[in-house]
Amino acid sequence: MTKTYDLARQFGRMIETSADFELAALPESNIVCFRYVPEGASDLDEIQAAVRKRLLEEGTFYLVQARLPTGLYLRTALMNPFTQEIDLKKLLETIRTTRG
Repeated sequence: MTKTYDLARQFGRMIETSADFELAALPESNIVCFRYVPEGASDLDEIQAAVRKRLLEEGTFYLVQARLPTGLYLRTALMNPFTQEIDLKKLLETIRTTRG
């Protein structure tokens, strides 16, 4: 379990250092809530919903959504012991290139 918690914190740091992503809160477990914030975007909730829908349709990554006071966020729970940093980088890159 420590491995997935550490990986979630590492993913949180990756998100924090990415100008086009926003972290909802620093991860304290294996769960990470974040959202994609492309430059010039106006409806962030719509973007999150569209990204999630497309990822589920493609079957590349599984994300759920979380409604927070500041809006809709994407949420992942890191559980697979084989997940690595490269997988999380690929997730962010996939989100960047996904269109709803």
